[in-house]
Amino acid sequence: MASNTNPSSSSSSSSQIIVKYDVFISFRGVDTRNNFTDHLFAALRRKSIHAFRDDKKLKKGEAIAPELIQAIEGSHVYIVVFSKNYASSTWCLRELAKIVECHNVSGKRVLPVFYEVDPSDVRKQSGEFGKAFAGYEEIFKENLEMIQRWREALIQVANLCGWDIRDKPENEEIEKIIKEFLPNLRDMDLSHSEHLIKMPNFSEVPNLERLNLEGCIRLAQINPSIGRLTKLVLLNLKNCKALVSIPENVVSLSSLETLNFSGCSNLQQLVVVKPRHVNHLNINDTSETTIHRQSTSSMKKMPCVRSLWPFLPKFPHLLDVDLSFCNLLRIPDSIGSLHCLERLNLGGNRFVSLPACTFKELLALRYLNLEHCKQLKYLPELPSRTVLPTSRRTTFTRLLGLIIYDCPNLCDVKRCYSIALSWMIRIIEMEMGQIYIAIPGNRIPRWCDKQNVGWKIMMDPSPSVQDNNWIGVACCATFVAHDAPPRFTSSPFIVITFVKEPGPLWDLPAFFIPINLDKDVVTVELDHLVLCFITREQLIDHIRYITQAPHVHDLDGLEMIVQHHHSQGLDLEVKNCGYRWLFEGDLEQLKATMTQGESSSIRKRKLLTM
Repeated sequence: MASNTNPSSSSSSSSQIIVKYDVFISFRGVDTRNNFTDHLFAALRRKSIHAFRDDKKLKKGEAIAPELIQAIEGSHVYIVVFSKNYASSTWCLRELAKIVECHNVSGKRVLPVFYEVDPSDVRKQSGEFGKAFAGYEEIFKENLEMIQRWREALIQVANLCGWDIRDKPENEEIEKIIKEFLPNLRDMDLSHSEHLIKMPNFSEVPNLERLNLEGCIRLAQINPSIGRLTKLVLLNLKNCKALVSIPENVVSLSSLETLNFSGCSNLQQLVVVKPRHVNHLNINDTSETTIHRQSTSSMKKMPCVRSLWPFLPKFPHLLDVDLSFCNLLRIPDSIGSLHCLERLNLGGNRFVSLPACTFKELLALRYLNLEHCKQLKYLPELPSRTVLPTSRRTTFTRLLGLIIYDCPNLCDVKRCYSIALSWMIRIIEMEMGQIYIAIPGNRIPRWCDKQNVGWKIMMDPSPSVQDNNWIGVACCATFVAHDAPPRFTSSPFIVITFVKEPGPLWDLPAFFIPINLDKDVVTVELDHLVLCFITREQLIDHIRYITQAPHVHDLDGLEMIVQHHHSQGLDLEVKNCGYRWLFEGDLEQLKATMTQGESSSIRKRKLLTM
């Protein structure tokens, strides 16, 4: 049977993903659960190595569960603990066959441990292993091919380099296993470890690529050895609310591609500090630091404190940065040096404007989130063109779009619409996938030629799915949030879905509008416009799913629904909705409409100044 500890999680995502583990341990519970295996798991935990553990009582002959297959596929290293009764469990043999399959396909390491069993008994299926297989050949005589796979898996793993721990001190052998395993660690997931106060030394895991500390609400210090993780591509510190500073040598993380400081409200202006204890930092500007200490003498002992901003060029590969809800008062010009940046979330901060000149240098940017920036008055000039991503890690399934939701002090709302439409057209032209836009507004734009009052609209099926010029559909809706008595604990949401027959909506797949509608941060009674571009392929796949038909011949009877869920003290009212089928050539027409609107706006401003 296999074993699991502290799985990785994705709390911020609504979609299900395969859980990742550092190590999967296959063992026979009756032999090792209360001795060697328990001690091995404890040693792994002490080193922050996450191992899958499944202590369910299993029936003989039971098929291997889907979640166990996912755990095996999602693990980086396999430890197989061979013991006297290992082969008497068909469950263990099925696990082993799956492990060998993953090893042969991906090259992942398999580490055998021989616990009170002779390695030759495993290789040759003699002794207790031979007795077990003699029984299987009678029980499964109709499936001798499966038995042969089990035999081959045993031979292959038993011939790998491992540990024969017979008549040896158990603790010493476990330490040897840990030392062999640690340098190969690629992922470390300590998310939501609420009692974690400080990090261990990272020197033992130089090959670490992903470090997830999301939700470690008591974490106050990051070990300076983090600077040695030159292969690290992801650092997630989301909601590490006790964190006030990060070590200065974090700038050594030259491979970093994803950086998440969301909700690090005490970190404020992203301070880097030479390793020494700091009680409290209160930073009011990126150029000035105010340090609160108990005495003048103690202030003399303070370490050097600097803003992280000047070091941004040290992260040349950054693709994804989340600085939402960090109490930022300003964004410096150095943000423009991140030429590979594709996604930037600055929501929930306190700045009034953004750097006017540098944002247009972010030619790779395809997602910008400014939601809940209550003080924001002025928008920057955004890139006039977009370059295709070059990173091997980039996927087009990630969010694309522009979110300017709940910014009540924004001055030029018309310019906001022009920027959003230009952004949407540019990304559609790059054929990157579905796009989401959320901006202030109380009207469906005129180019969206099919409109209706309320939250649903029947769709005109005239554009046939056989028309090769059809590229997708642009969906629009206006909505407002009202105060309401609390009903449920879940957050409200808005989604766009399509139906062809009446029926329940909650089980249907849908396109979620990615805005934060938590009661604590939403300003009520503000009208907003949401736009969503859905590609031809995505809509056809959606219709195939809801109709369970392999082919889509027409769009007759299709209805667009803007589904909205009330809860947590907010009521959402969808006022209007609409759509437009988009074809090759329509984008030029939309550009012309946008240009005319901009010219009209400029003429009005000139008249006002005369």
